[in-house]
Amino acid sequence: MGMETFKPSCRTTARSGIRSLNKNGEWAAQRKATSVVSTKETVTLVDLLDQHEAPETVHYLCLDVEGAERTILGAFDFSGRYRILAVSVEGPKCDDLLTARGYQRVRNPFQEREIDRYFVRPELRERCRDILVP
Repeated sequence: MGMETFKPSCRTTARSGIRSLNKNGEWAAQRKATSVVSTKETVTLVDLLDQHEAPETVHYLCLDVEGAERTILGAFDFSGRYRILAVSVEGPKCDDLLTARGYQRVRNPFQEREIDRYFVRPELRERCRDILVP
């Protein structure tokens, strides 16, 4: 994808992210957190899968990248070589993107609070009928 500026919201990498997309700015400001900015090379999801010789069928993809989920999935070719059976993302920002590509939202019966959103490919709808979200 190119070069991006990363800014941790504090000196822990757990709250770092792409500066222009990072959702933790308000959290950091409230705590007067300090950070160090650095520039890193970024790659597309396809490039990452290629680099790690991923199988063409990915059973489960979990994205929690501090606000960059939509950018990553928006650039992904869902009709390309890689077939992702199930996806989870933090929050609702990718709901429309995934449903427009045929994914069905499902609930995680083991999740007490709804933080992450879970989606399955259309061919898994019948197998997941007990956990479909209307």
